[in-house]
Amino acid sequence: EVSLQEKISIVFFIMNEVGIFLDLKNELENEINFWKEKFRKTFGYQLFIDHPPHITLHNFFTDNLDQILNELIHDKLDNLYPLKSHILKTSYFPEDSKTHTTNLHYLVHKDNKLSDLQKNIVNKLAPFVNSKFSSKFDNEELNTNNRIYKYPYVGDMWIPHISICSLDKLKFENEVINEFINFVPDHEIEINKISIYTIHESNHSIVKEISL
Repeated sequence: EVSLQEKISIVFFIMNEVGIFLDLKNELENEINFWKEKFRKTFGYQLFIDHPPHITLHNFFTDNLDQILNELIHDKLDNLYPLKSHILKTSYFPEDSKTHTTNLHYLVHKDNKLSDLQKNIVNKLAPFVNSKFSSKFDNEELNTNNRIYKYPYVGDMWIPHISICSLDKLKFENEVINEFINFVPDHEIEINKISIYTIHESNHSIVKEISL
């Protein structure tokens, strides 16, 4: 007899993991990759260090990728028109209670238009996706978002950023960490498309780009 956990594993095996991202221009992408390589040489493999640079709008499981693409293509995303943003600073999140790692990243300015773009996408796709996040969060707003939108990071809970990696031990006295935290990036970001990827572990395969 197949156990409940095995049934869950089978269901998610036949589903696609999908990411909806904002891709980066070459100059910013190269700078992020510079830091990724520097952290890799210093600390070895770390969580997310081999993921391509991007800003995540949504991340979920689905068994109907065609439906997802259809919803996005026929949505009125173009009424938001191309957006502009910029990098605020280098930063890090508090230690994640589940992975026990600390995410280092470039923090992206979030105005109302960028927030609306993300929430429109997450809200539009909620009936057609399954959440990646099954565990309970300490923050009840994350739990509520996860139930409603199948994604916890929406509205005030969404902090747009570009990950370098998540370190299992963050030591501020380390020279490379200090260099990163004190580095002042200077980049404008023009947002004129969203990119849809399928994801298998660290492998990201682009499926579709949709212009705004």
